[in-house]
Formats: sequence, structure tokens, C-alpha cells
Amino acid sequence: MSKPNISKKTRKLTYCLPIIGPVSEGVFNAGSLDVFGLAKPNTVLANSRFGHERILYQDEHLIVCTNQYFIRYLQTTLPEENLKEKEMSVIAWHSEMCVGGLVIRTESPTCHIVDNIYVDTAFRCHGIATSLIERAYRDFPDLCLDGRFSSAGIVFFGARQKKRR
Repeated sequence: MSKPNISKKTRKLTYCLPIIGPVSEGVFNAGSLDVFGLAKPNTVLANSRFGHERILYQDEHLIVCTNQYFIRYLQTTLPEENLKEKEMSVIAWHSEMCVGGLVIRTESPTCHIVDNIYVDTAFRCHGIATSLIERAYRDFPDLCLDGRFSSAGIVFFGARQKKRR
């Protein structure tokens, strides 16, 4: 297996986010928060996991919403020129789902932790995770990672590096 290519933009981004816990590899589970994290706010699926959410910001491609525990950044779609019909997955075709999502846990007014980030498999390698992290980092300069990573997360964040404090 070849080593994945990590862009300079992503590599630079990983140095901005400290890892606050031990790095442990999590395994994606279809019933986990990942799938719920892609649900558009105030849909049946999102309400079952997050409760009613207040939309803070919304445009053609991004929704930022919050409840009492989480802040979610949702990438709703990509510009049409970046889509190929054969790449669409079941999740992407579902009208109540987004193509990418970032869930931030708020520990205190000055501590925001990336709880989960997921991009639908059909839309990976389009810069969605990077753009969601960059947007969240602009909104919360104190953003950090909690150390739970999937294999893809370890590659994306370079989590095998020493913890930065």
C-alpha cells in the first residue's frame, strides 16, 4: 500500500491543533456518531441524537448549528463541477444528509474540542475535511483534538507525531 499524499495545506493545519489526549485508533461503526453527524439539523435523524438545534449560519454549501452540547459544521454539497455521478454514495443521495460534518464539543467558553469529523466516502479527497477544520479554527482559535482517531484521521491529522502543547 502506498503512503497517502498529504497536502502542504493539511500539513500546516495539523500544527495548529494540539492533541489533548492519548492517540487511540477508533473504528468506524455505521451506528456511531459519524452517520448522525452528517444529518442536516432538525431532521428526524439529527433530532434523535442531538435534539433541536439552532442554526447559527447557513449558505449554499455550509450549515453551522448548535445545541447545548455540540457545535456542528456541515458541508451540504460541492460545486457541481466537482461531482461525478458514479462517485455518489447512498448517504450523499439521501436528502437529509450532508457530504461532510465536523462536531465540536465545548468543554468551557475557552476550550473547544474536535469530537468527530467525517466525510462521506464518495466525497473524500475534495478538501471538505480541510475546509471544515479551517472554518472551525477561524471561529475558535483554541480548537484542539481529543486524540481518538480512525486510520483516516491518523493520516489526515498526522496524529503519530508527538503531542503538541
